[in-house]
Amino acid sequence: GHHVAGALVSVSVPGDATWKQAFGYANLENRTPFDPASHGSIRSITKSFTVTVILQLVRDQVLRLDDRLDRFIPGIPNGDRITLADLAGMQSGIADYSAQPAFQQAFAANPERTFTEAELVAYALPASPVFAPGAEYQYSNTNTVLLGMVIENVTGQSLGSVLQSRIFTPLGLSGTSYPLTIPLPLPHPTPYAVAVDTGEAEALPLLSPTALAGAGAMVSTL
Repeated sequence: GHHVAGALVSVSVPGDATWKQAFGYANLENRTPFDPASHGSIRSITKSFTVTVILQLVRDQVLRLDDRLDRFIPGIPNGDRITLADLAGMQSGIADYSAQPAFQQAFAANPERTFTEAELVAYALPASPVFAPGAEYQYSNTNTVLLGMVIENVTGQSLGSVLQSRIFTPLGLSGTSYPLTIPLPLPHPTPYAVAVDTGEAEALPLLSPTALAGAGAMVSTL
């Protein structure tokens, strides 16, 4: 009923063979079948990878969950009170940069624009704090961008390099990456915005993963 152009579906149960199936089309104009090996942006699933690295660094005694944010990144409202646990648990009180009109205007004007992590965070600061650290829950992409910056601060490496060495390579995730540039690896589907009531599909441009950083930049196969 939602007029989805295509979908990849997989069910994996330990001890059984993995079932996966491609449905629909990767490109509606050419009626290209959806390839099960397609690459796609996995958006906010990136957050679970970023936080996993934070937890690994805690295990390795490089970080503590009660470390304060301003130890690593100065200039954040309440940074002397916000802990890494607050950031990971979406309880920091730092506003979501991606909900701010200034970011949305800049992004809409050029979806291919390259952003630095500091630029993303800066969009959130005028609207922060929304609440005192730990007082409430609010889903905010800024939290995980900041955690990615913390990882880079303490490792001296890019977040992509750390994800590769700590997660992608050990788990054999050869179809998974943390890109900084726009082109998705081939094959990949055309992204669409679909009107639920009419089914009319509008092809969308690919966007710069730097607009999402540690909150949503990753790409993966099924």
